[in-house]
Amino acid sequence: AVPNGSDGFQIKGGSNLSIQSNLISGNARYGILIEDSENASFMGNLVGTNFDGTLDIGNGSGGAAIWTSSDITIGAGNIFSGNANEGLWLSGVTNATVTGSKFGTNAAGTAAISNDNDGIHVDFGSTNVTIGGATVAERNLLSGNGGQGIEFREAATHNNFVFGNYIGTNAAGTAAIP
Repeated sequence: AVPNGSDGFQIKGGSNLSIQSNLISGNARYGILIEDSENASFMGNLVGTNFDGTLDIGNGSGGAAIWTSSDITIGAGNIFSGNANEGLWLSGVTNATVTGSKFGTNAAGTAAISNDNDGIHVDFGSTNVTIGGATVAERNLLSGNGGQGIEFREAATHNNFVFGNYIGTNAAGTAAIP
């Protein structure tokens, strides 16, 4: 297969976006790049793997990058694995929720398909970002990444919440995923 020479999917200045059930892998830059947009939701996407989430077909610059955007929902069933740099990069984002997704593992959550850097990277003044939740369905799995499971950077990045996730383990929470 011949990859796209840039991003797999790029949106600048969009609103009311629904990105669901896509295979977004093997692109030269980001699988998904969203900039200056609002009200976007992602569910059931495979970003950086093959169609059944078992093999690495990573994107060259990272899985998904969302910059200076608001009201973002990363919902159930996404897999961000096998990408160069981060699985998901939120930069200058307000009001984002990340739940029910896997970062750095296969679809079963039993083995690593590493992102080269962080599973999730949050920076540049991102605020009101919630990663995880109180229920099993809201839990994210962040394991097997080359950097941190989750990284927050810069003092202006504040009022963010992380809870209920499995970080460093398999989906059952019974063993480490190196």
